[in-house]
Amino acid sequence: MTASCLYTAASICQRQLVACDALWAACVKAVPTMLLAAGGMWWLRRRGRPWPAPRVFAALLLTGLLVQLAGNGAFQWSLAVVGLAPAVPLCFGALIVGGALLGRLYLGEPITVRAGLAMILLLAAIGLLAAGSKHTAAITSPPPAISPGLWSALGVAAALGSGLAYAVQGAVIRHVARREVPVMYVLLVLSTTGVASLGTISILRLGADGIVGASQGLWAWLALQGLFNAGAFYALSKSLQWVPMVQVNVLNASQIALAALAGVIFFHEEVTAYLLGGVGLTIVGLLLIDRGSPARTASGARPR
Repeated sequence: MTASCLYTAASICQRQLVACDALWAACVKAVPTMLLAAGGMWWLRRRGRPWPAPRVFAALLLTGLLVQLAGNGAFQWSLAVVGLAPAVPLCFGALIVGGALLGRLYLGEPITVRAGLAMILLLAAIGLLAAGSKHTAAITSPPPAISPGLWSALGVAAALGSGLAYAVQGAVIRHVARREVPVMYVLLVLSTTGVASLGTISILRLGADGIVGASQGLWAWLALQGLFNAGAFYALSKSLQWVPMVQVNVLNASQIALAALAGVIFFHEEVTAYLLGGVGLTIVGLLLIDRGSPARTASGARPR
């Protein structure tokens, strides 16, 4: 729940940054996590903790590149197209379904009958939210060569793609956490990958003057989103050490309702039947997912 609240706060800050370049905003978001993780790893190394195996670094590096580009960058861009209220449920619908499938195929974690029914509802919610995006005005105007309908569809696809990327990240974090890889090491590799890759792309695309111009008047929101994200990422990574992916995602998905409320209250995003139906189906689907008994959860989640 801590991760959910902090991620919601980060999403509100990100929504304030729709005028900023999406990749640059995602780059700055990763900086506080990188600094926190670097300090944590320095402390662990002083206590004699060895570096993990090179194959762990390689897996986290590839995951970091995927998540930063197809996850953080795509989600930030989707906020500028479809808005906060639809983007978060779309992202989480893809995250829950993708995470459950990856948990079954990659981690050997079971999918219960209730979880299967929940995923059907989540897919229906995604369909409603995607359909509803065609009936709401885009936050930013599309280029002349792109129709408004296609622009909205691209925003929906970006939100869904970010959810799938986060599902891959969750599976990899849980996999390496089972092997007692320090959370700080995981955070360090993933966040440093983000700062390096997104920072390089932003400089090549915008140049120094472009970055300064894109950040003008937005530094407070850029800093706040990074701080909230760092706390949420740490809490989420710790929970993945002990709890199966489906259960972590369910608890973390309480931010769906929070984000929908924030989008309507703070940013005056349009309330439609599609939005209400999609968010409602998402919440019902999440409530259906079997959380499991405490004993089974604890024993099934300990590092092997």
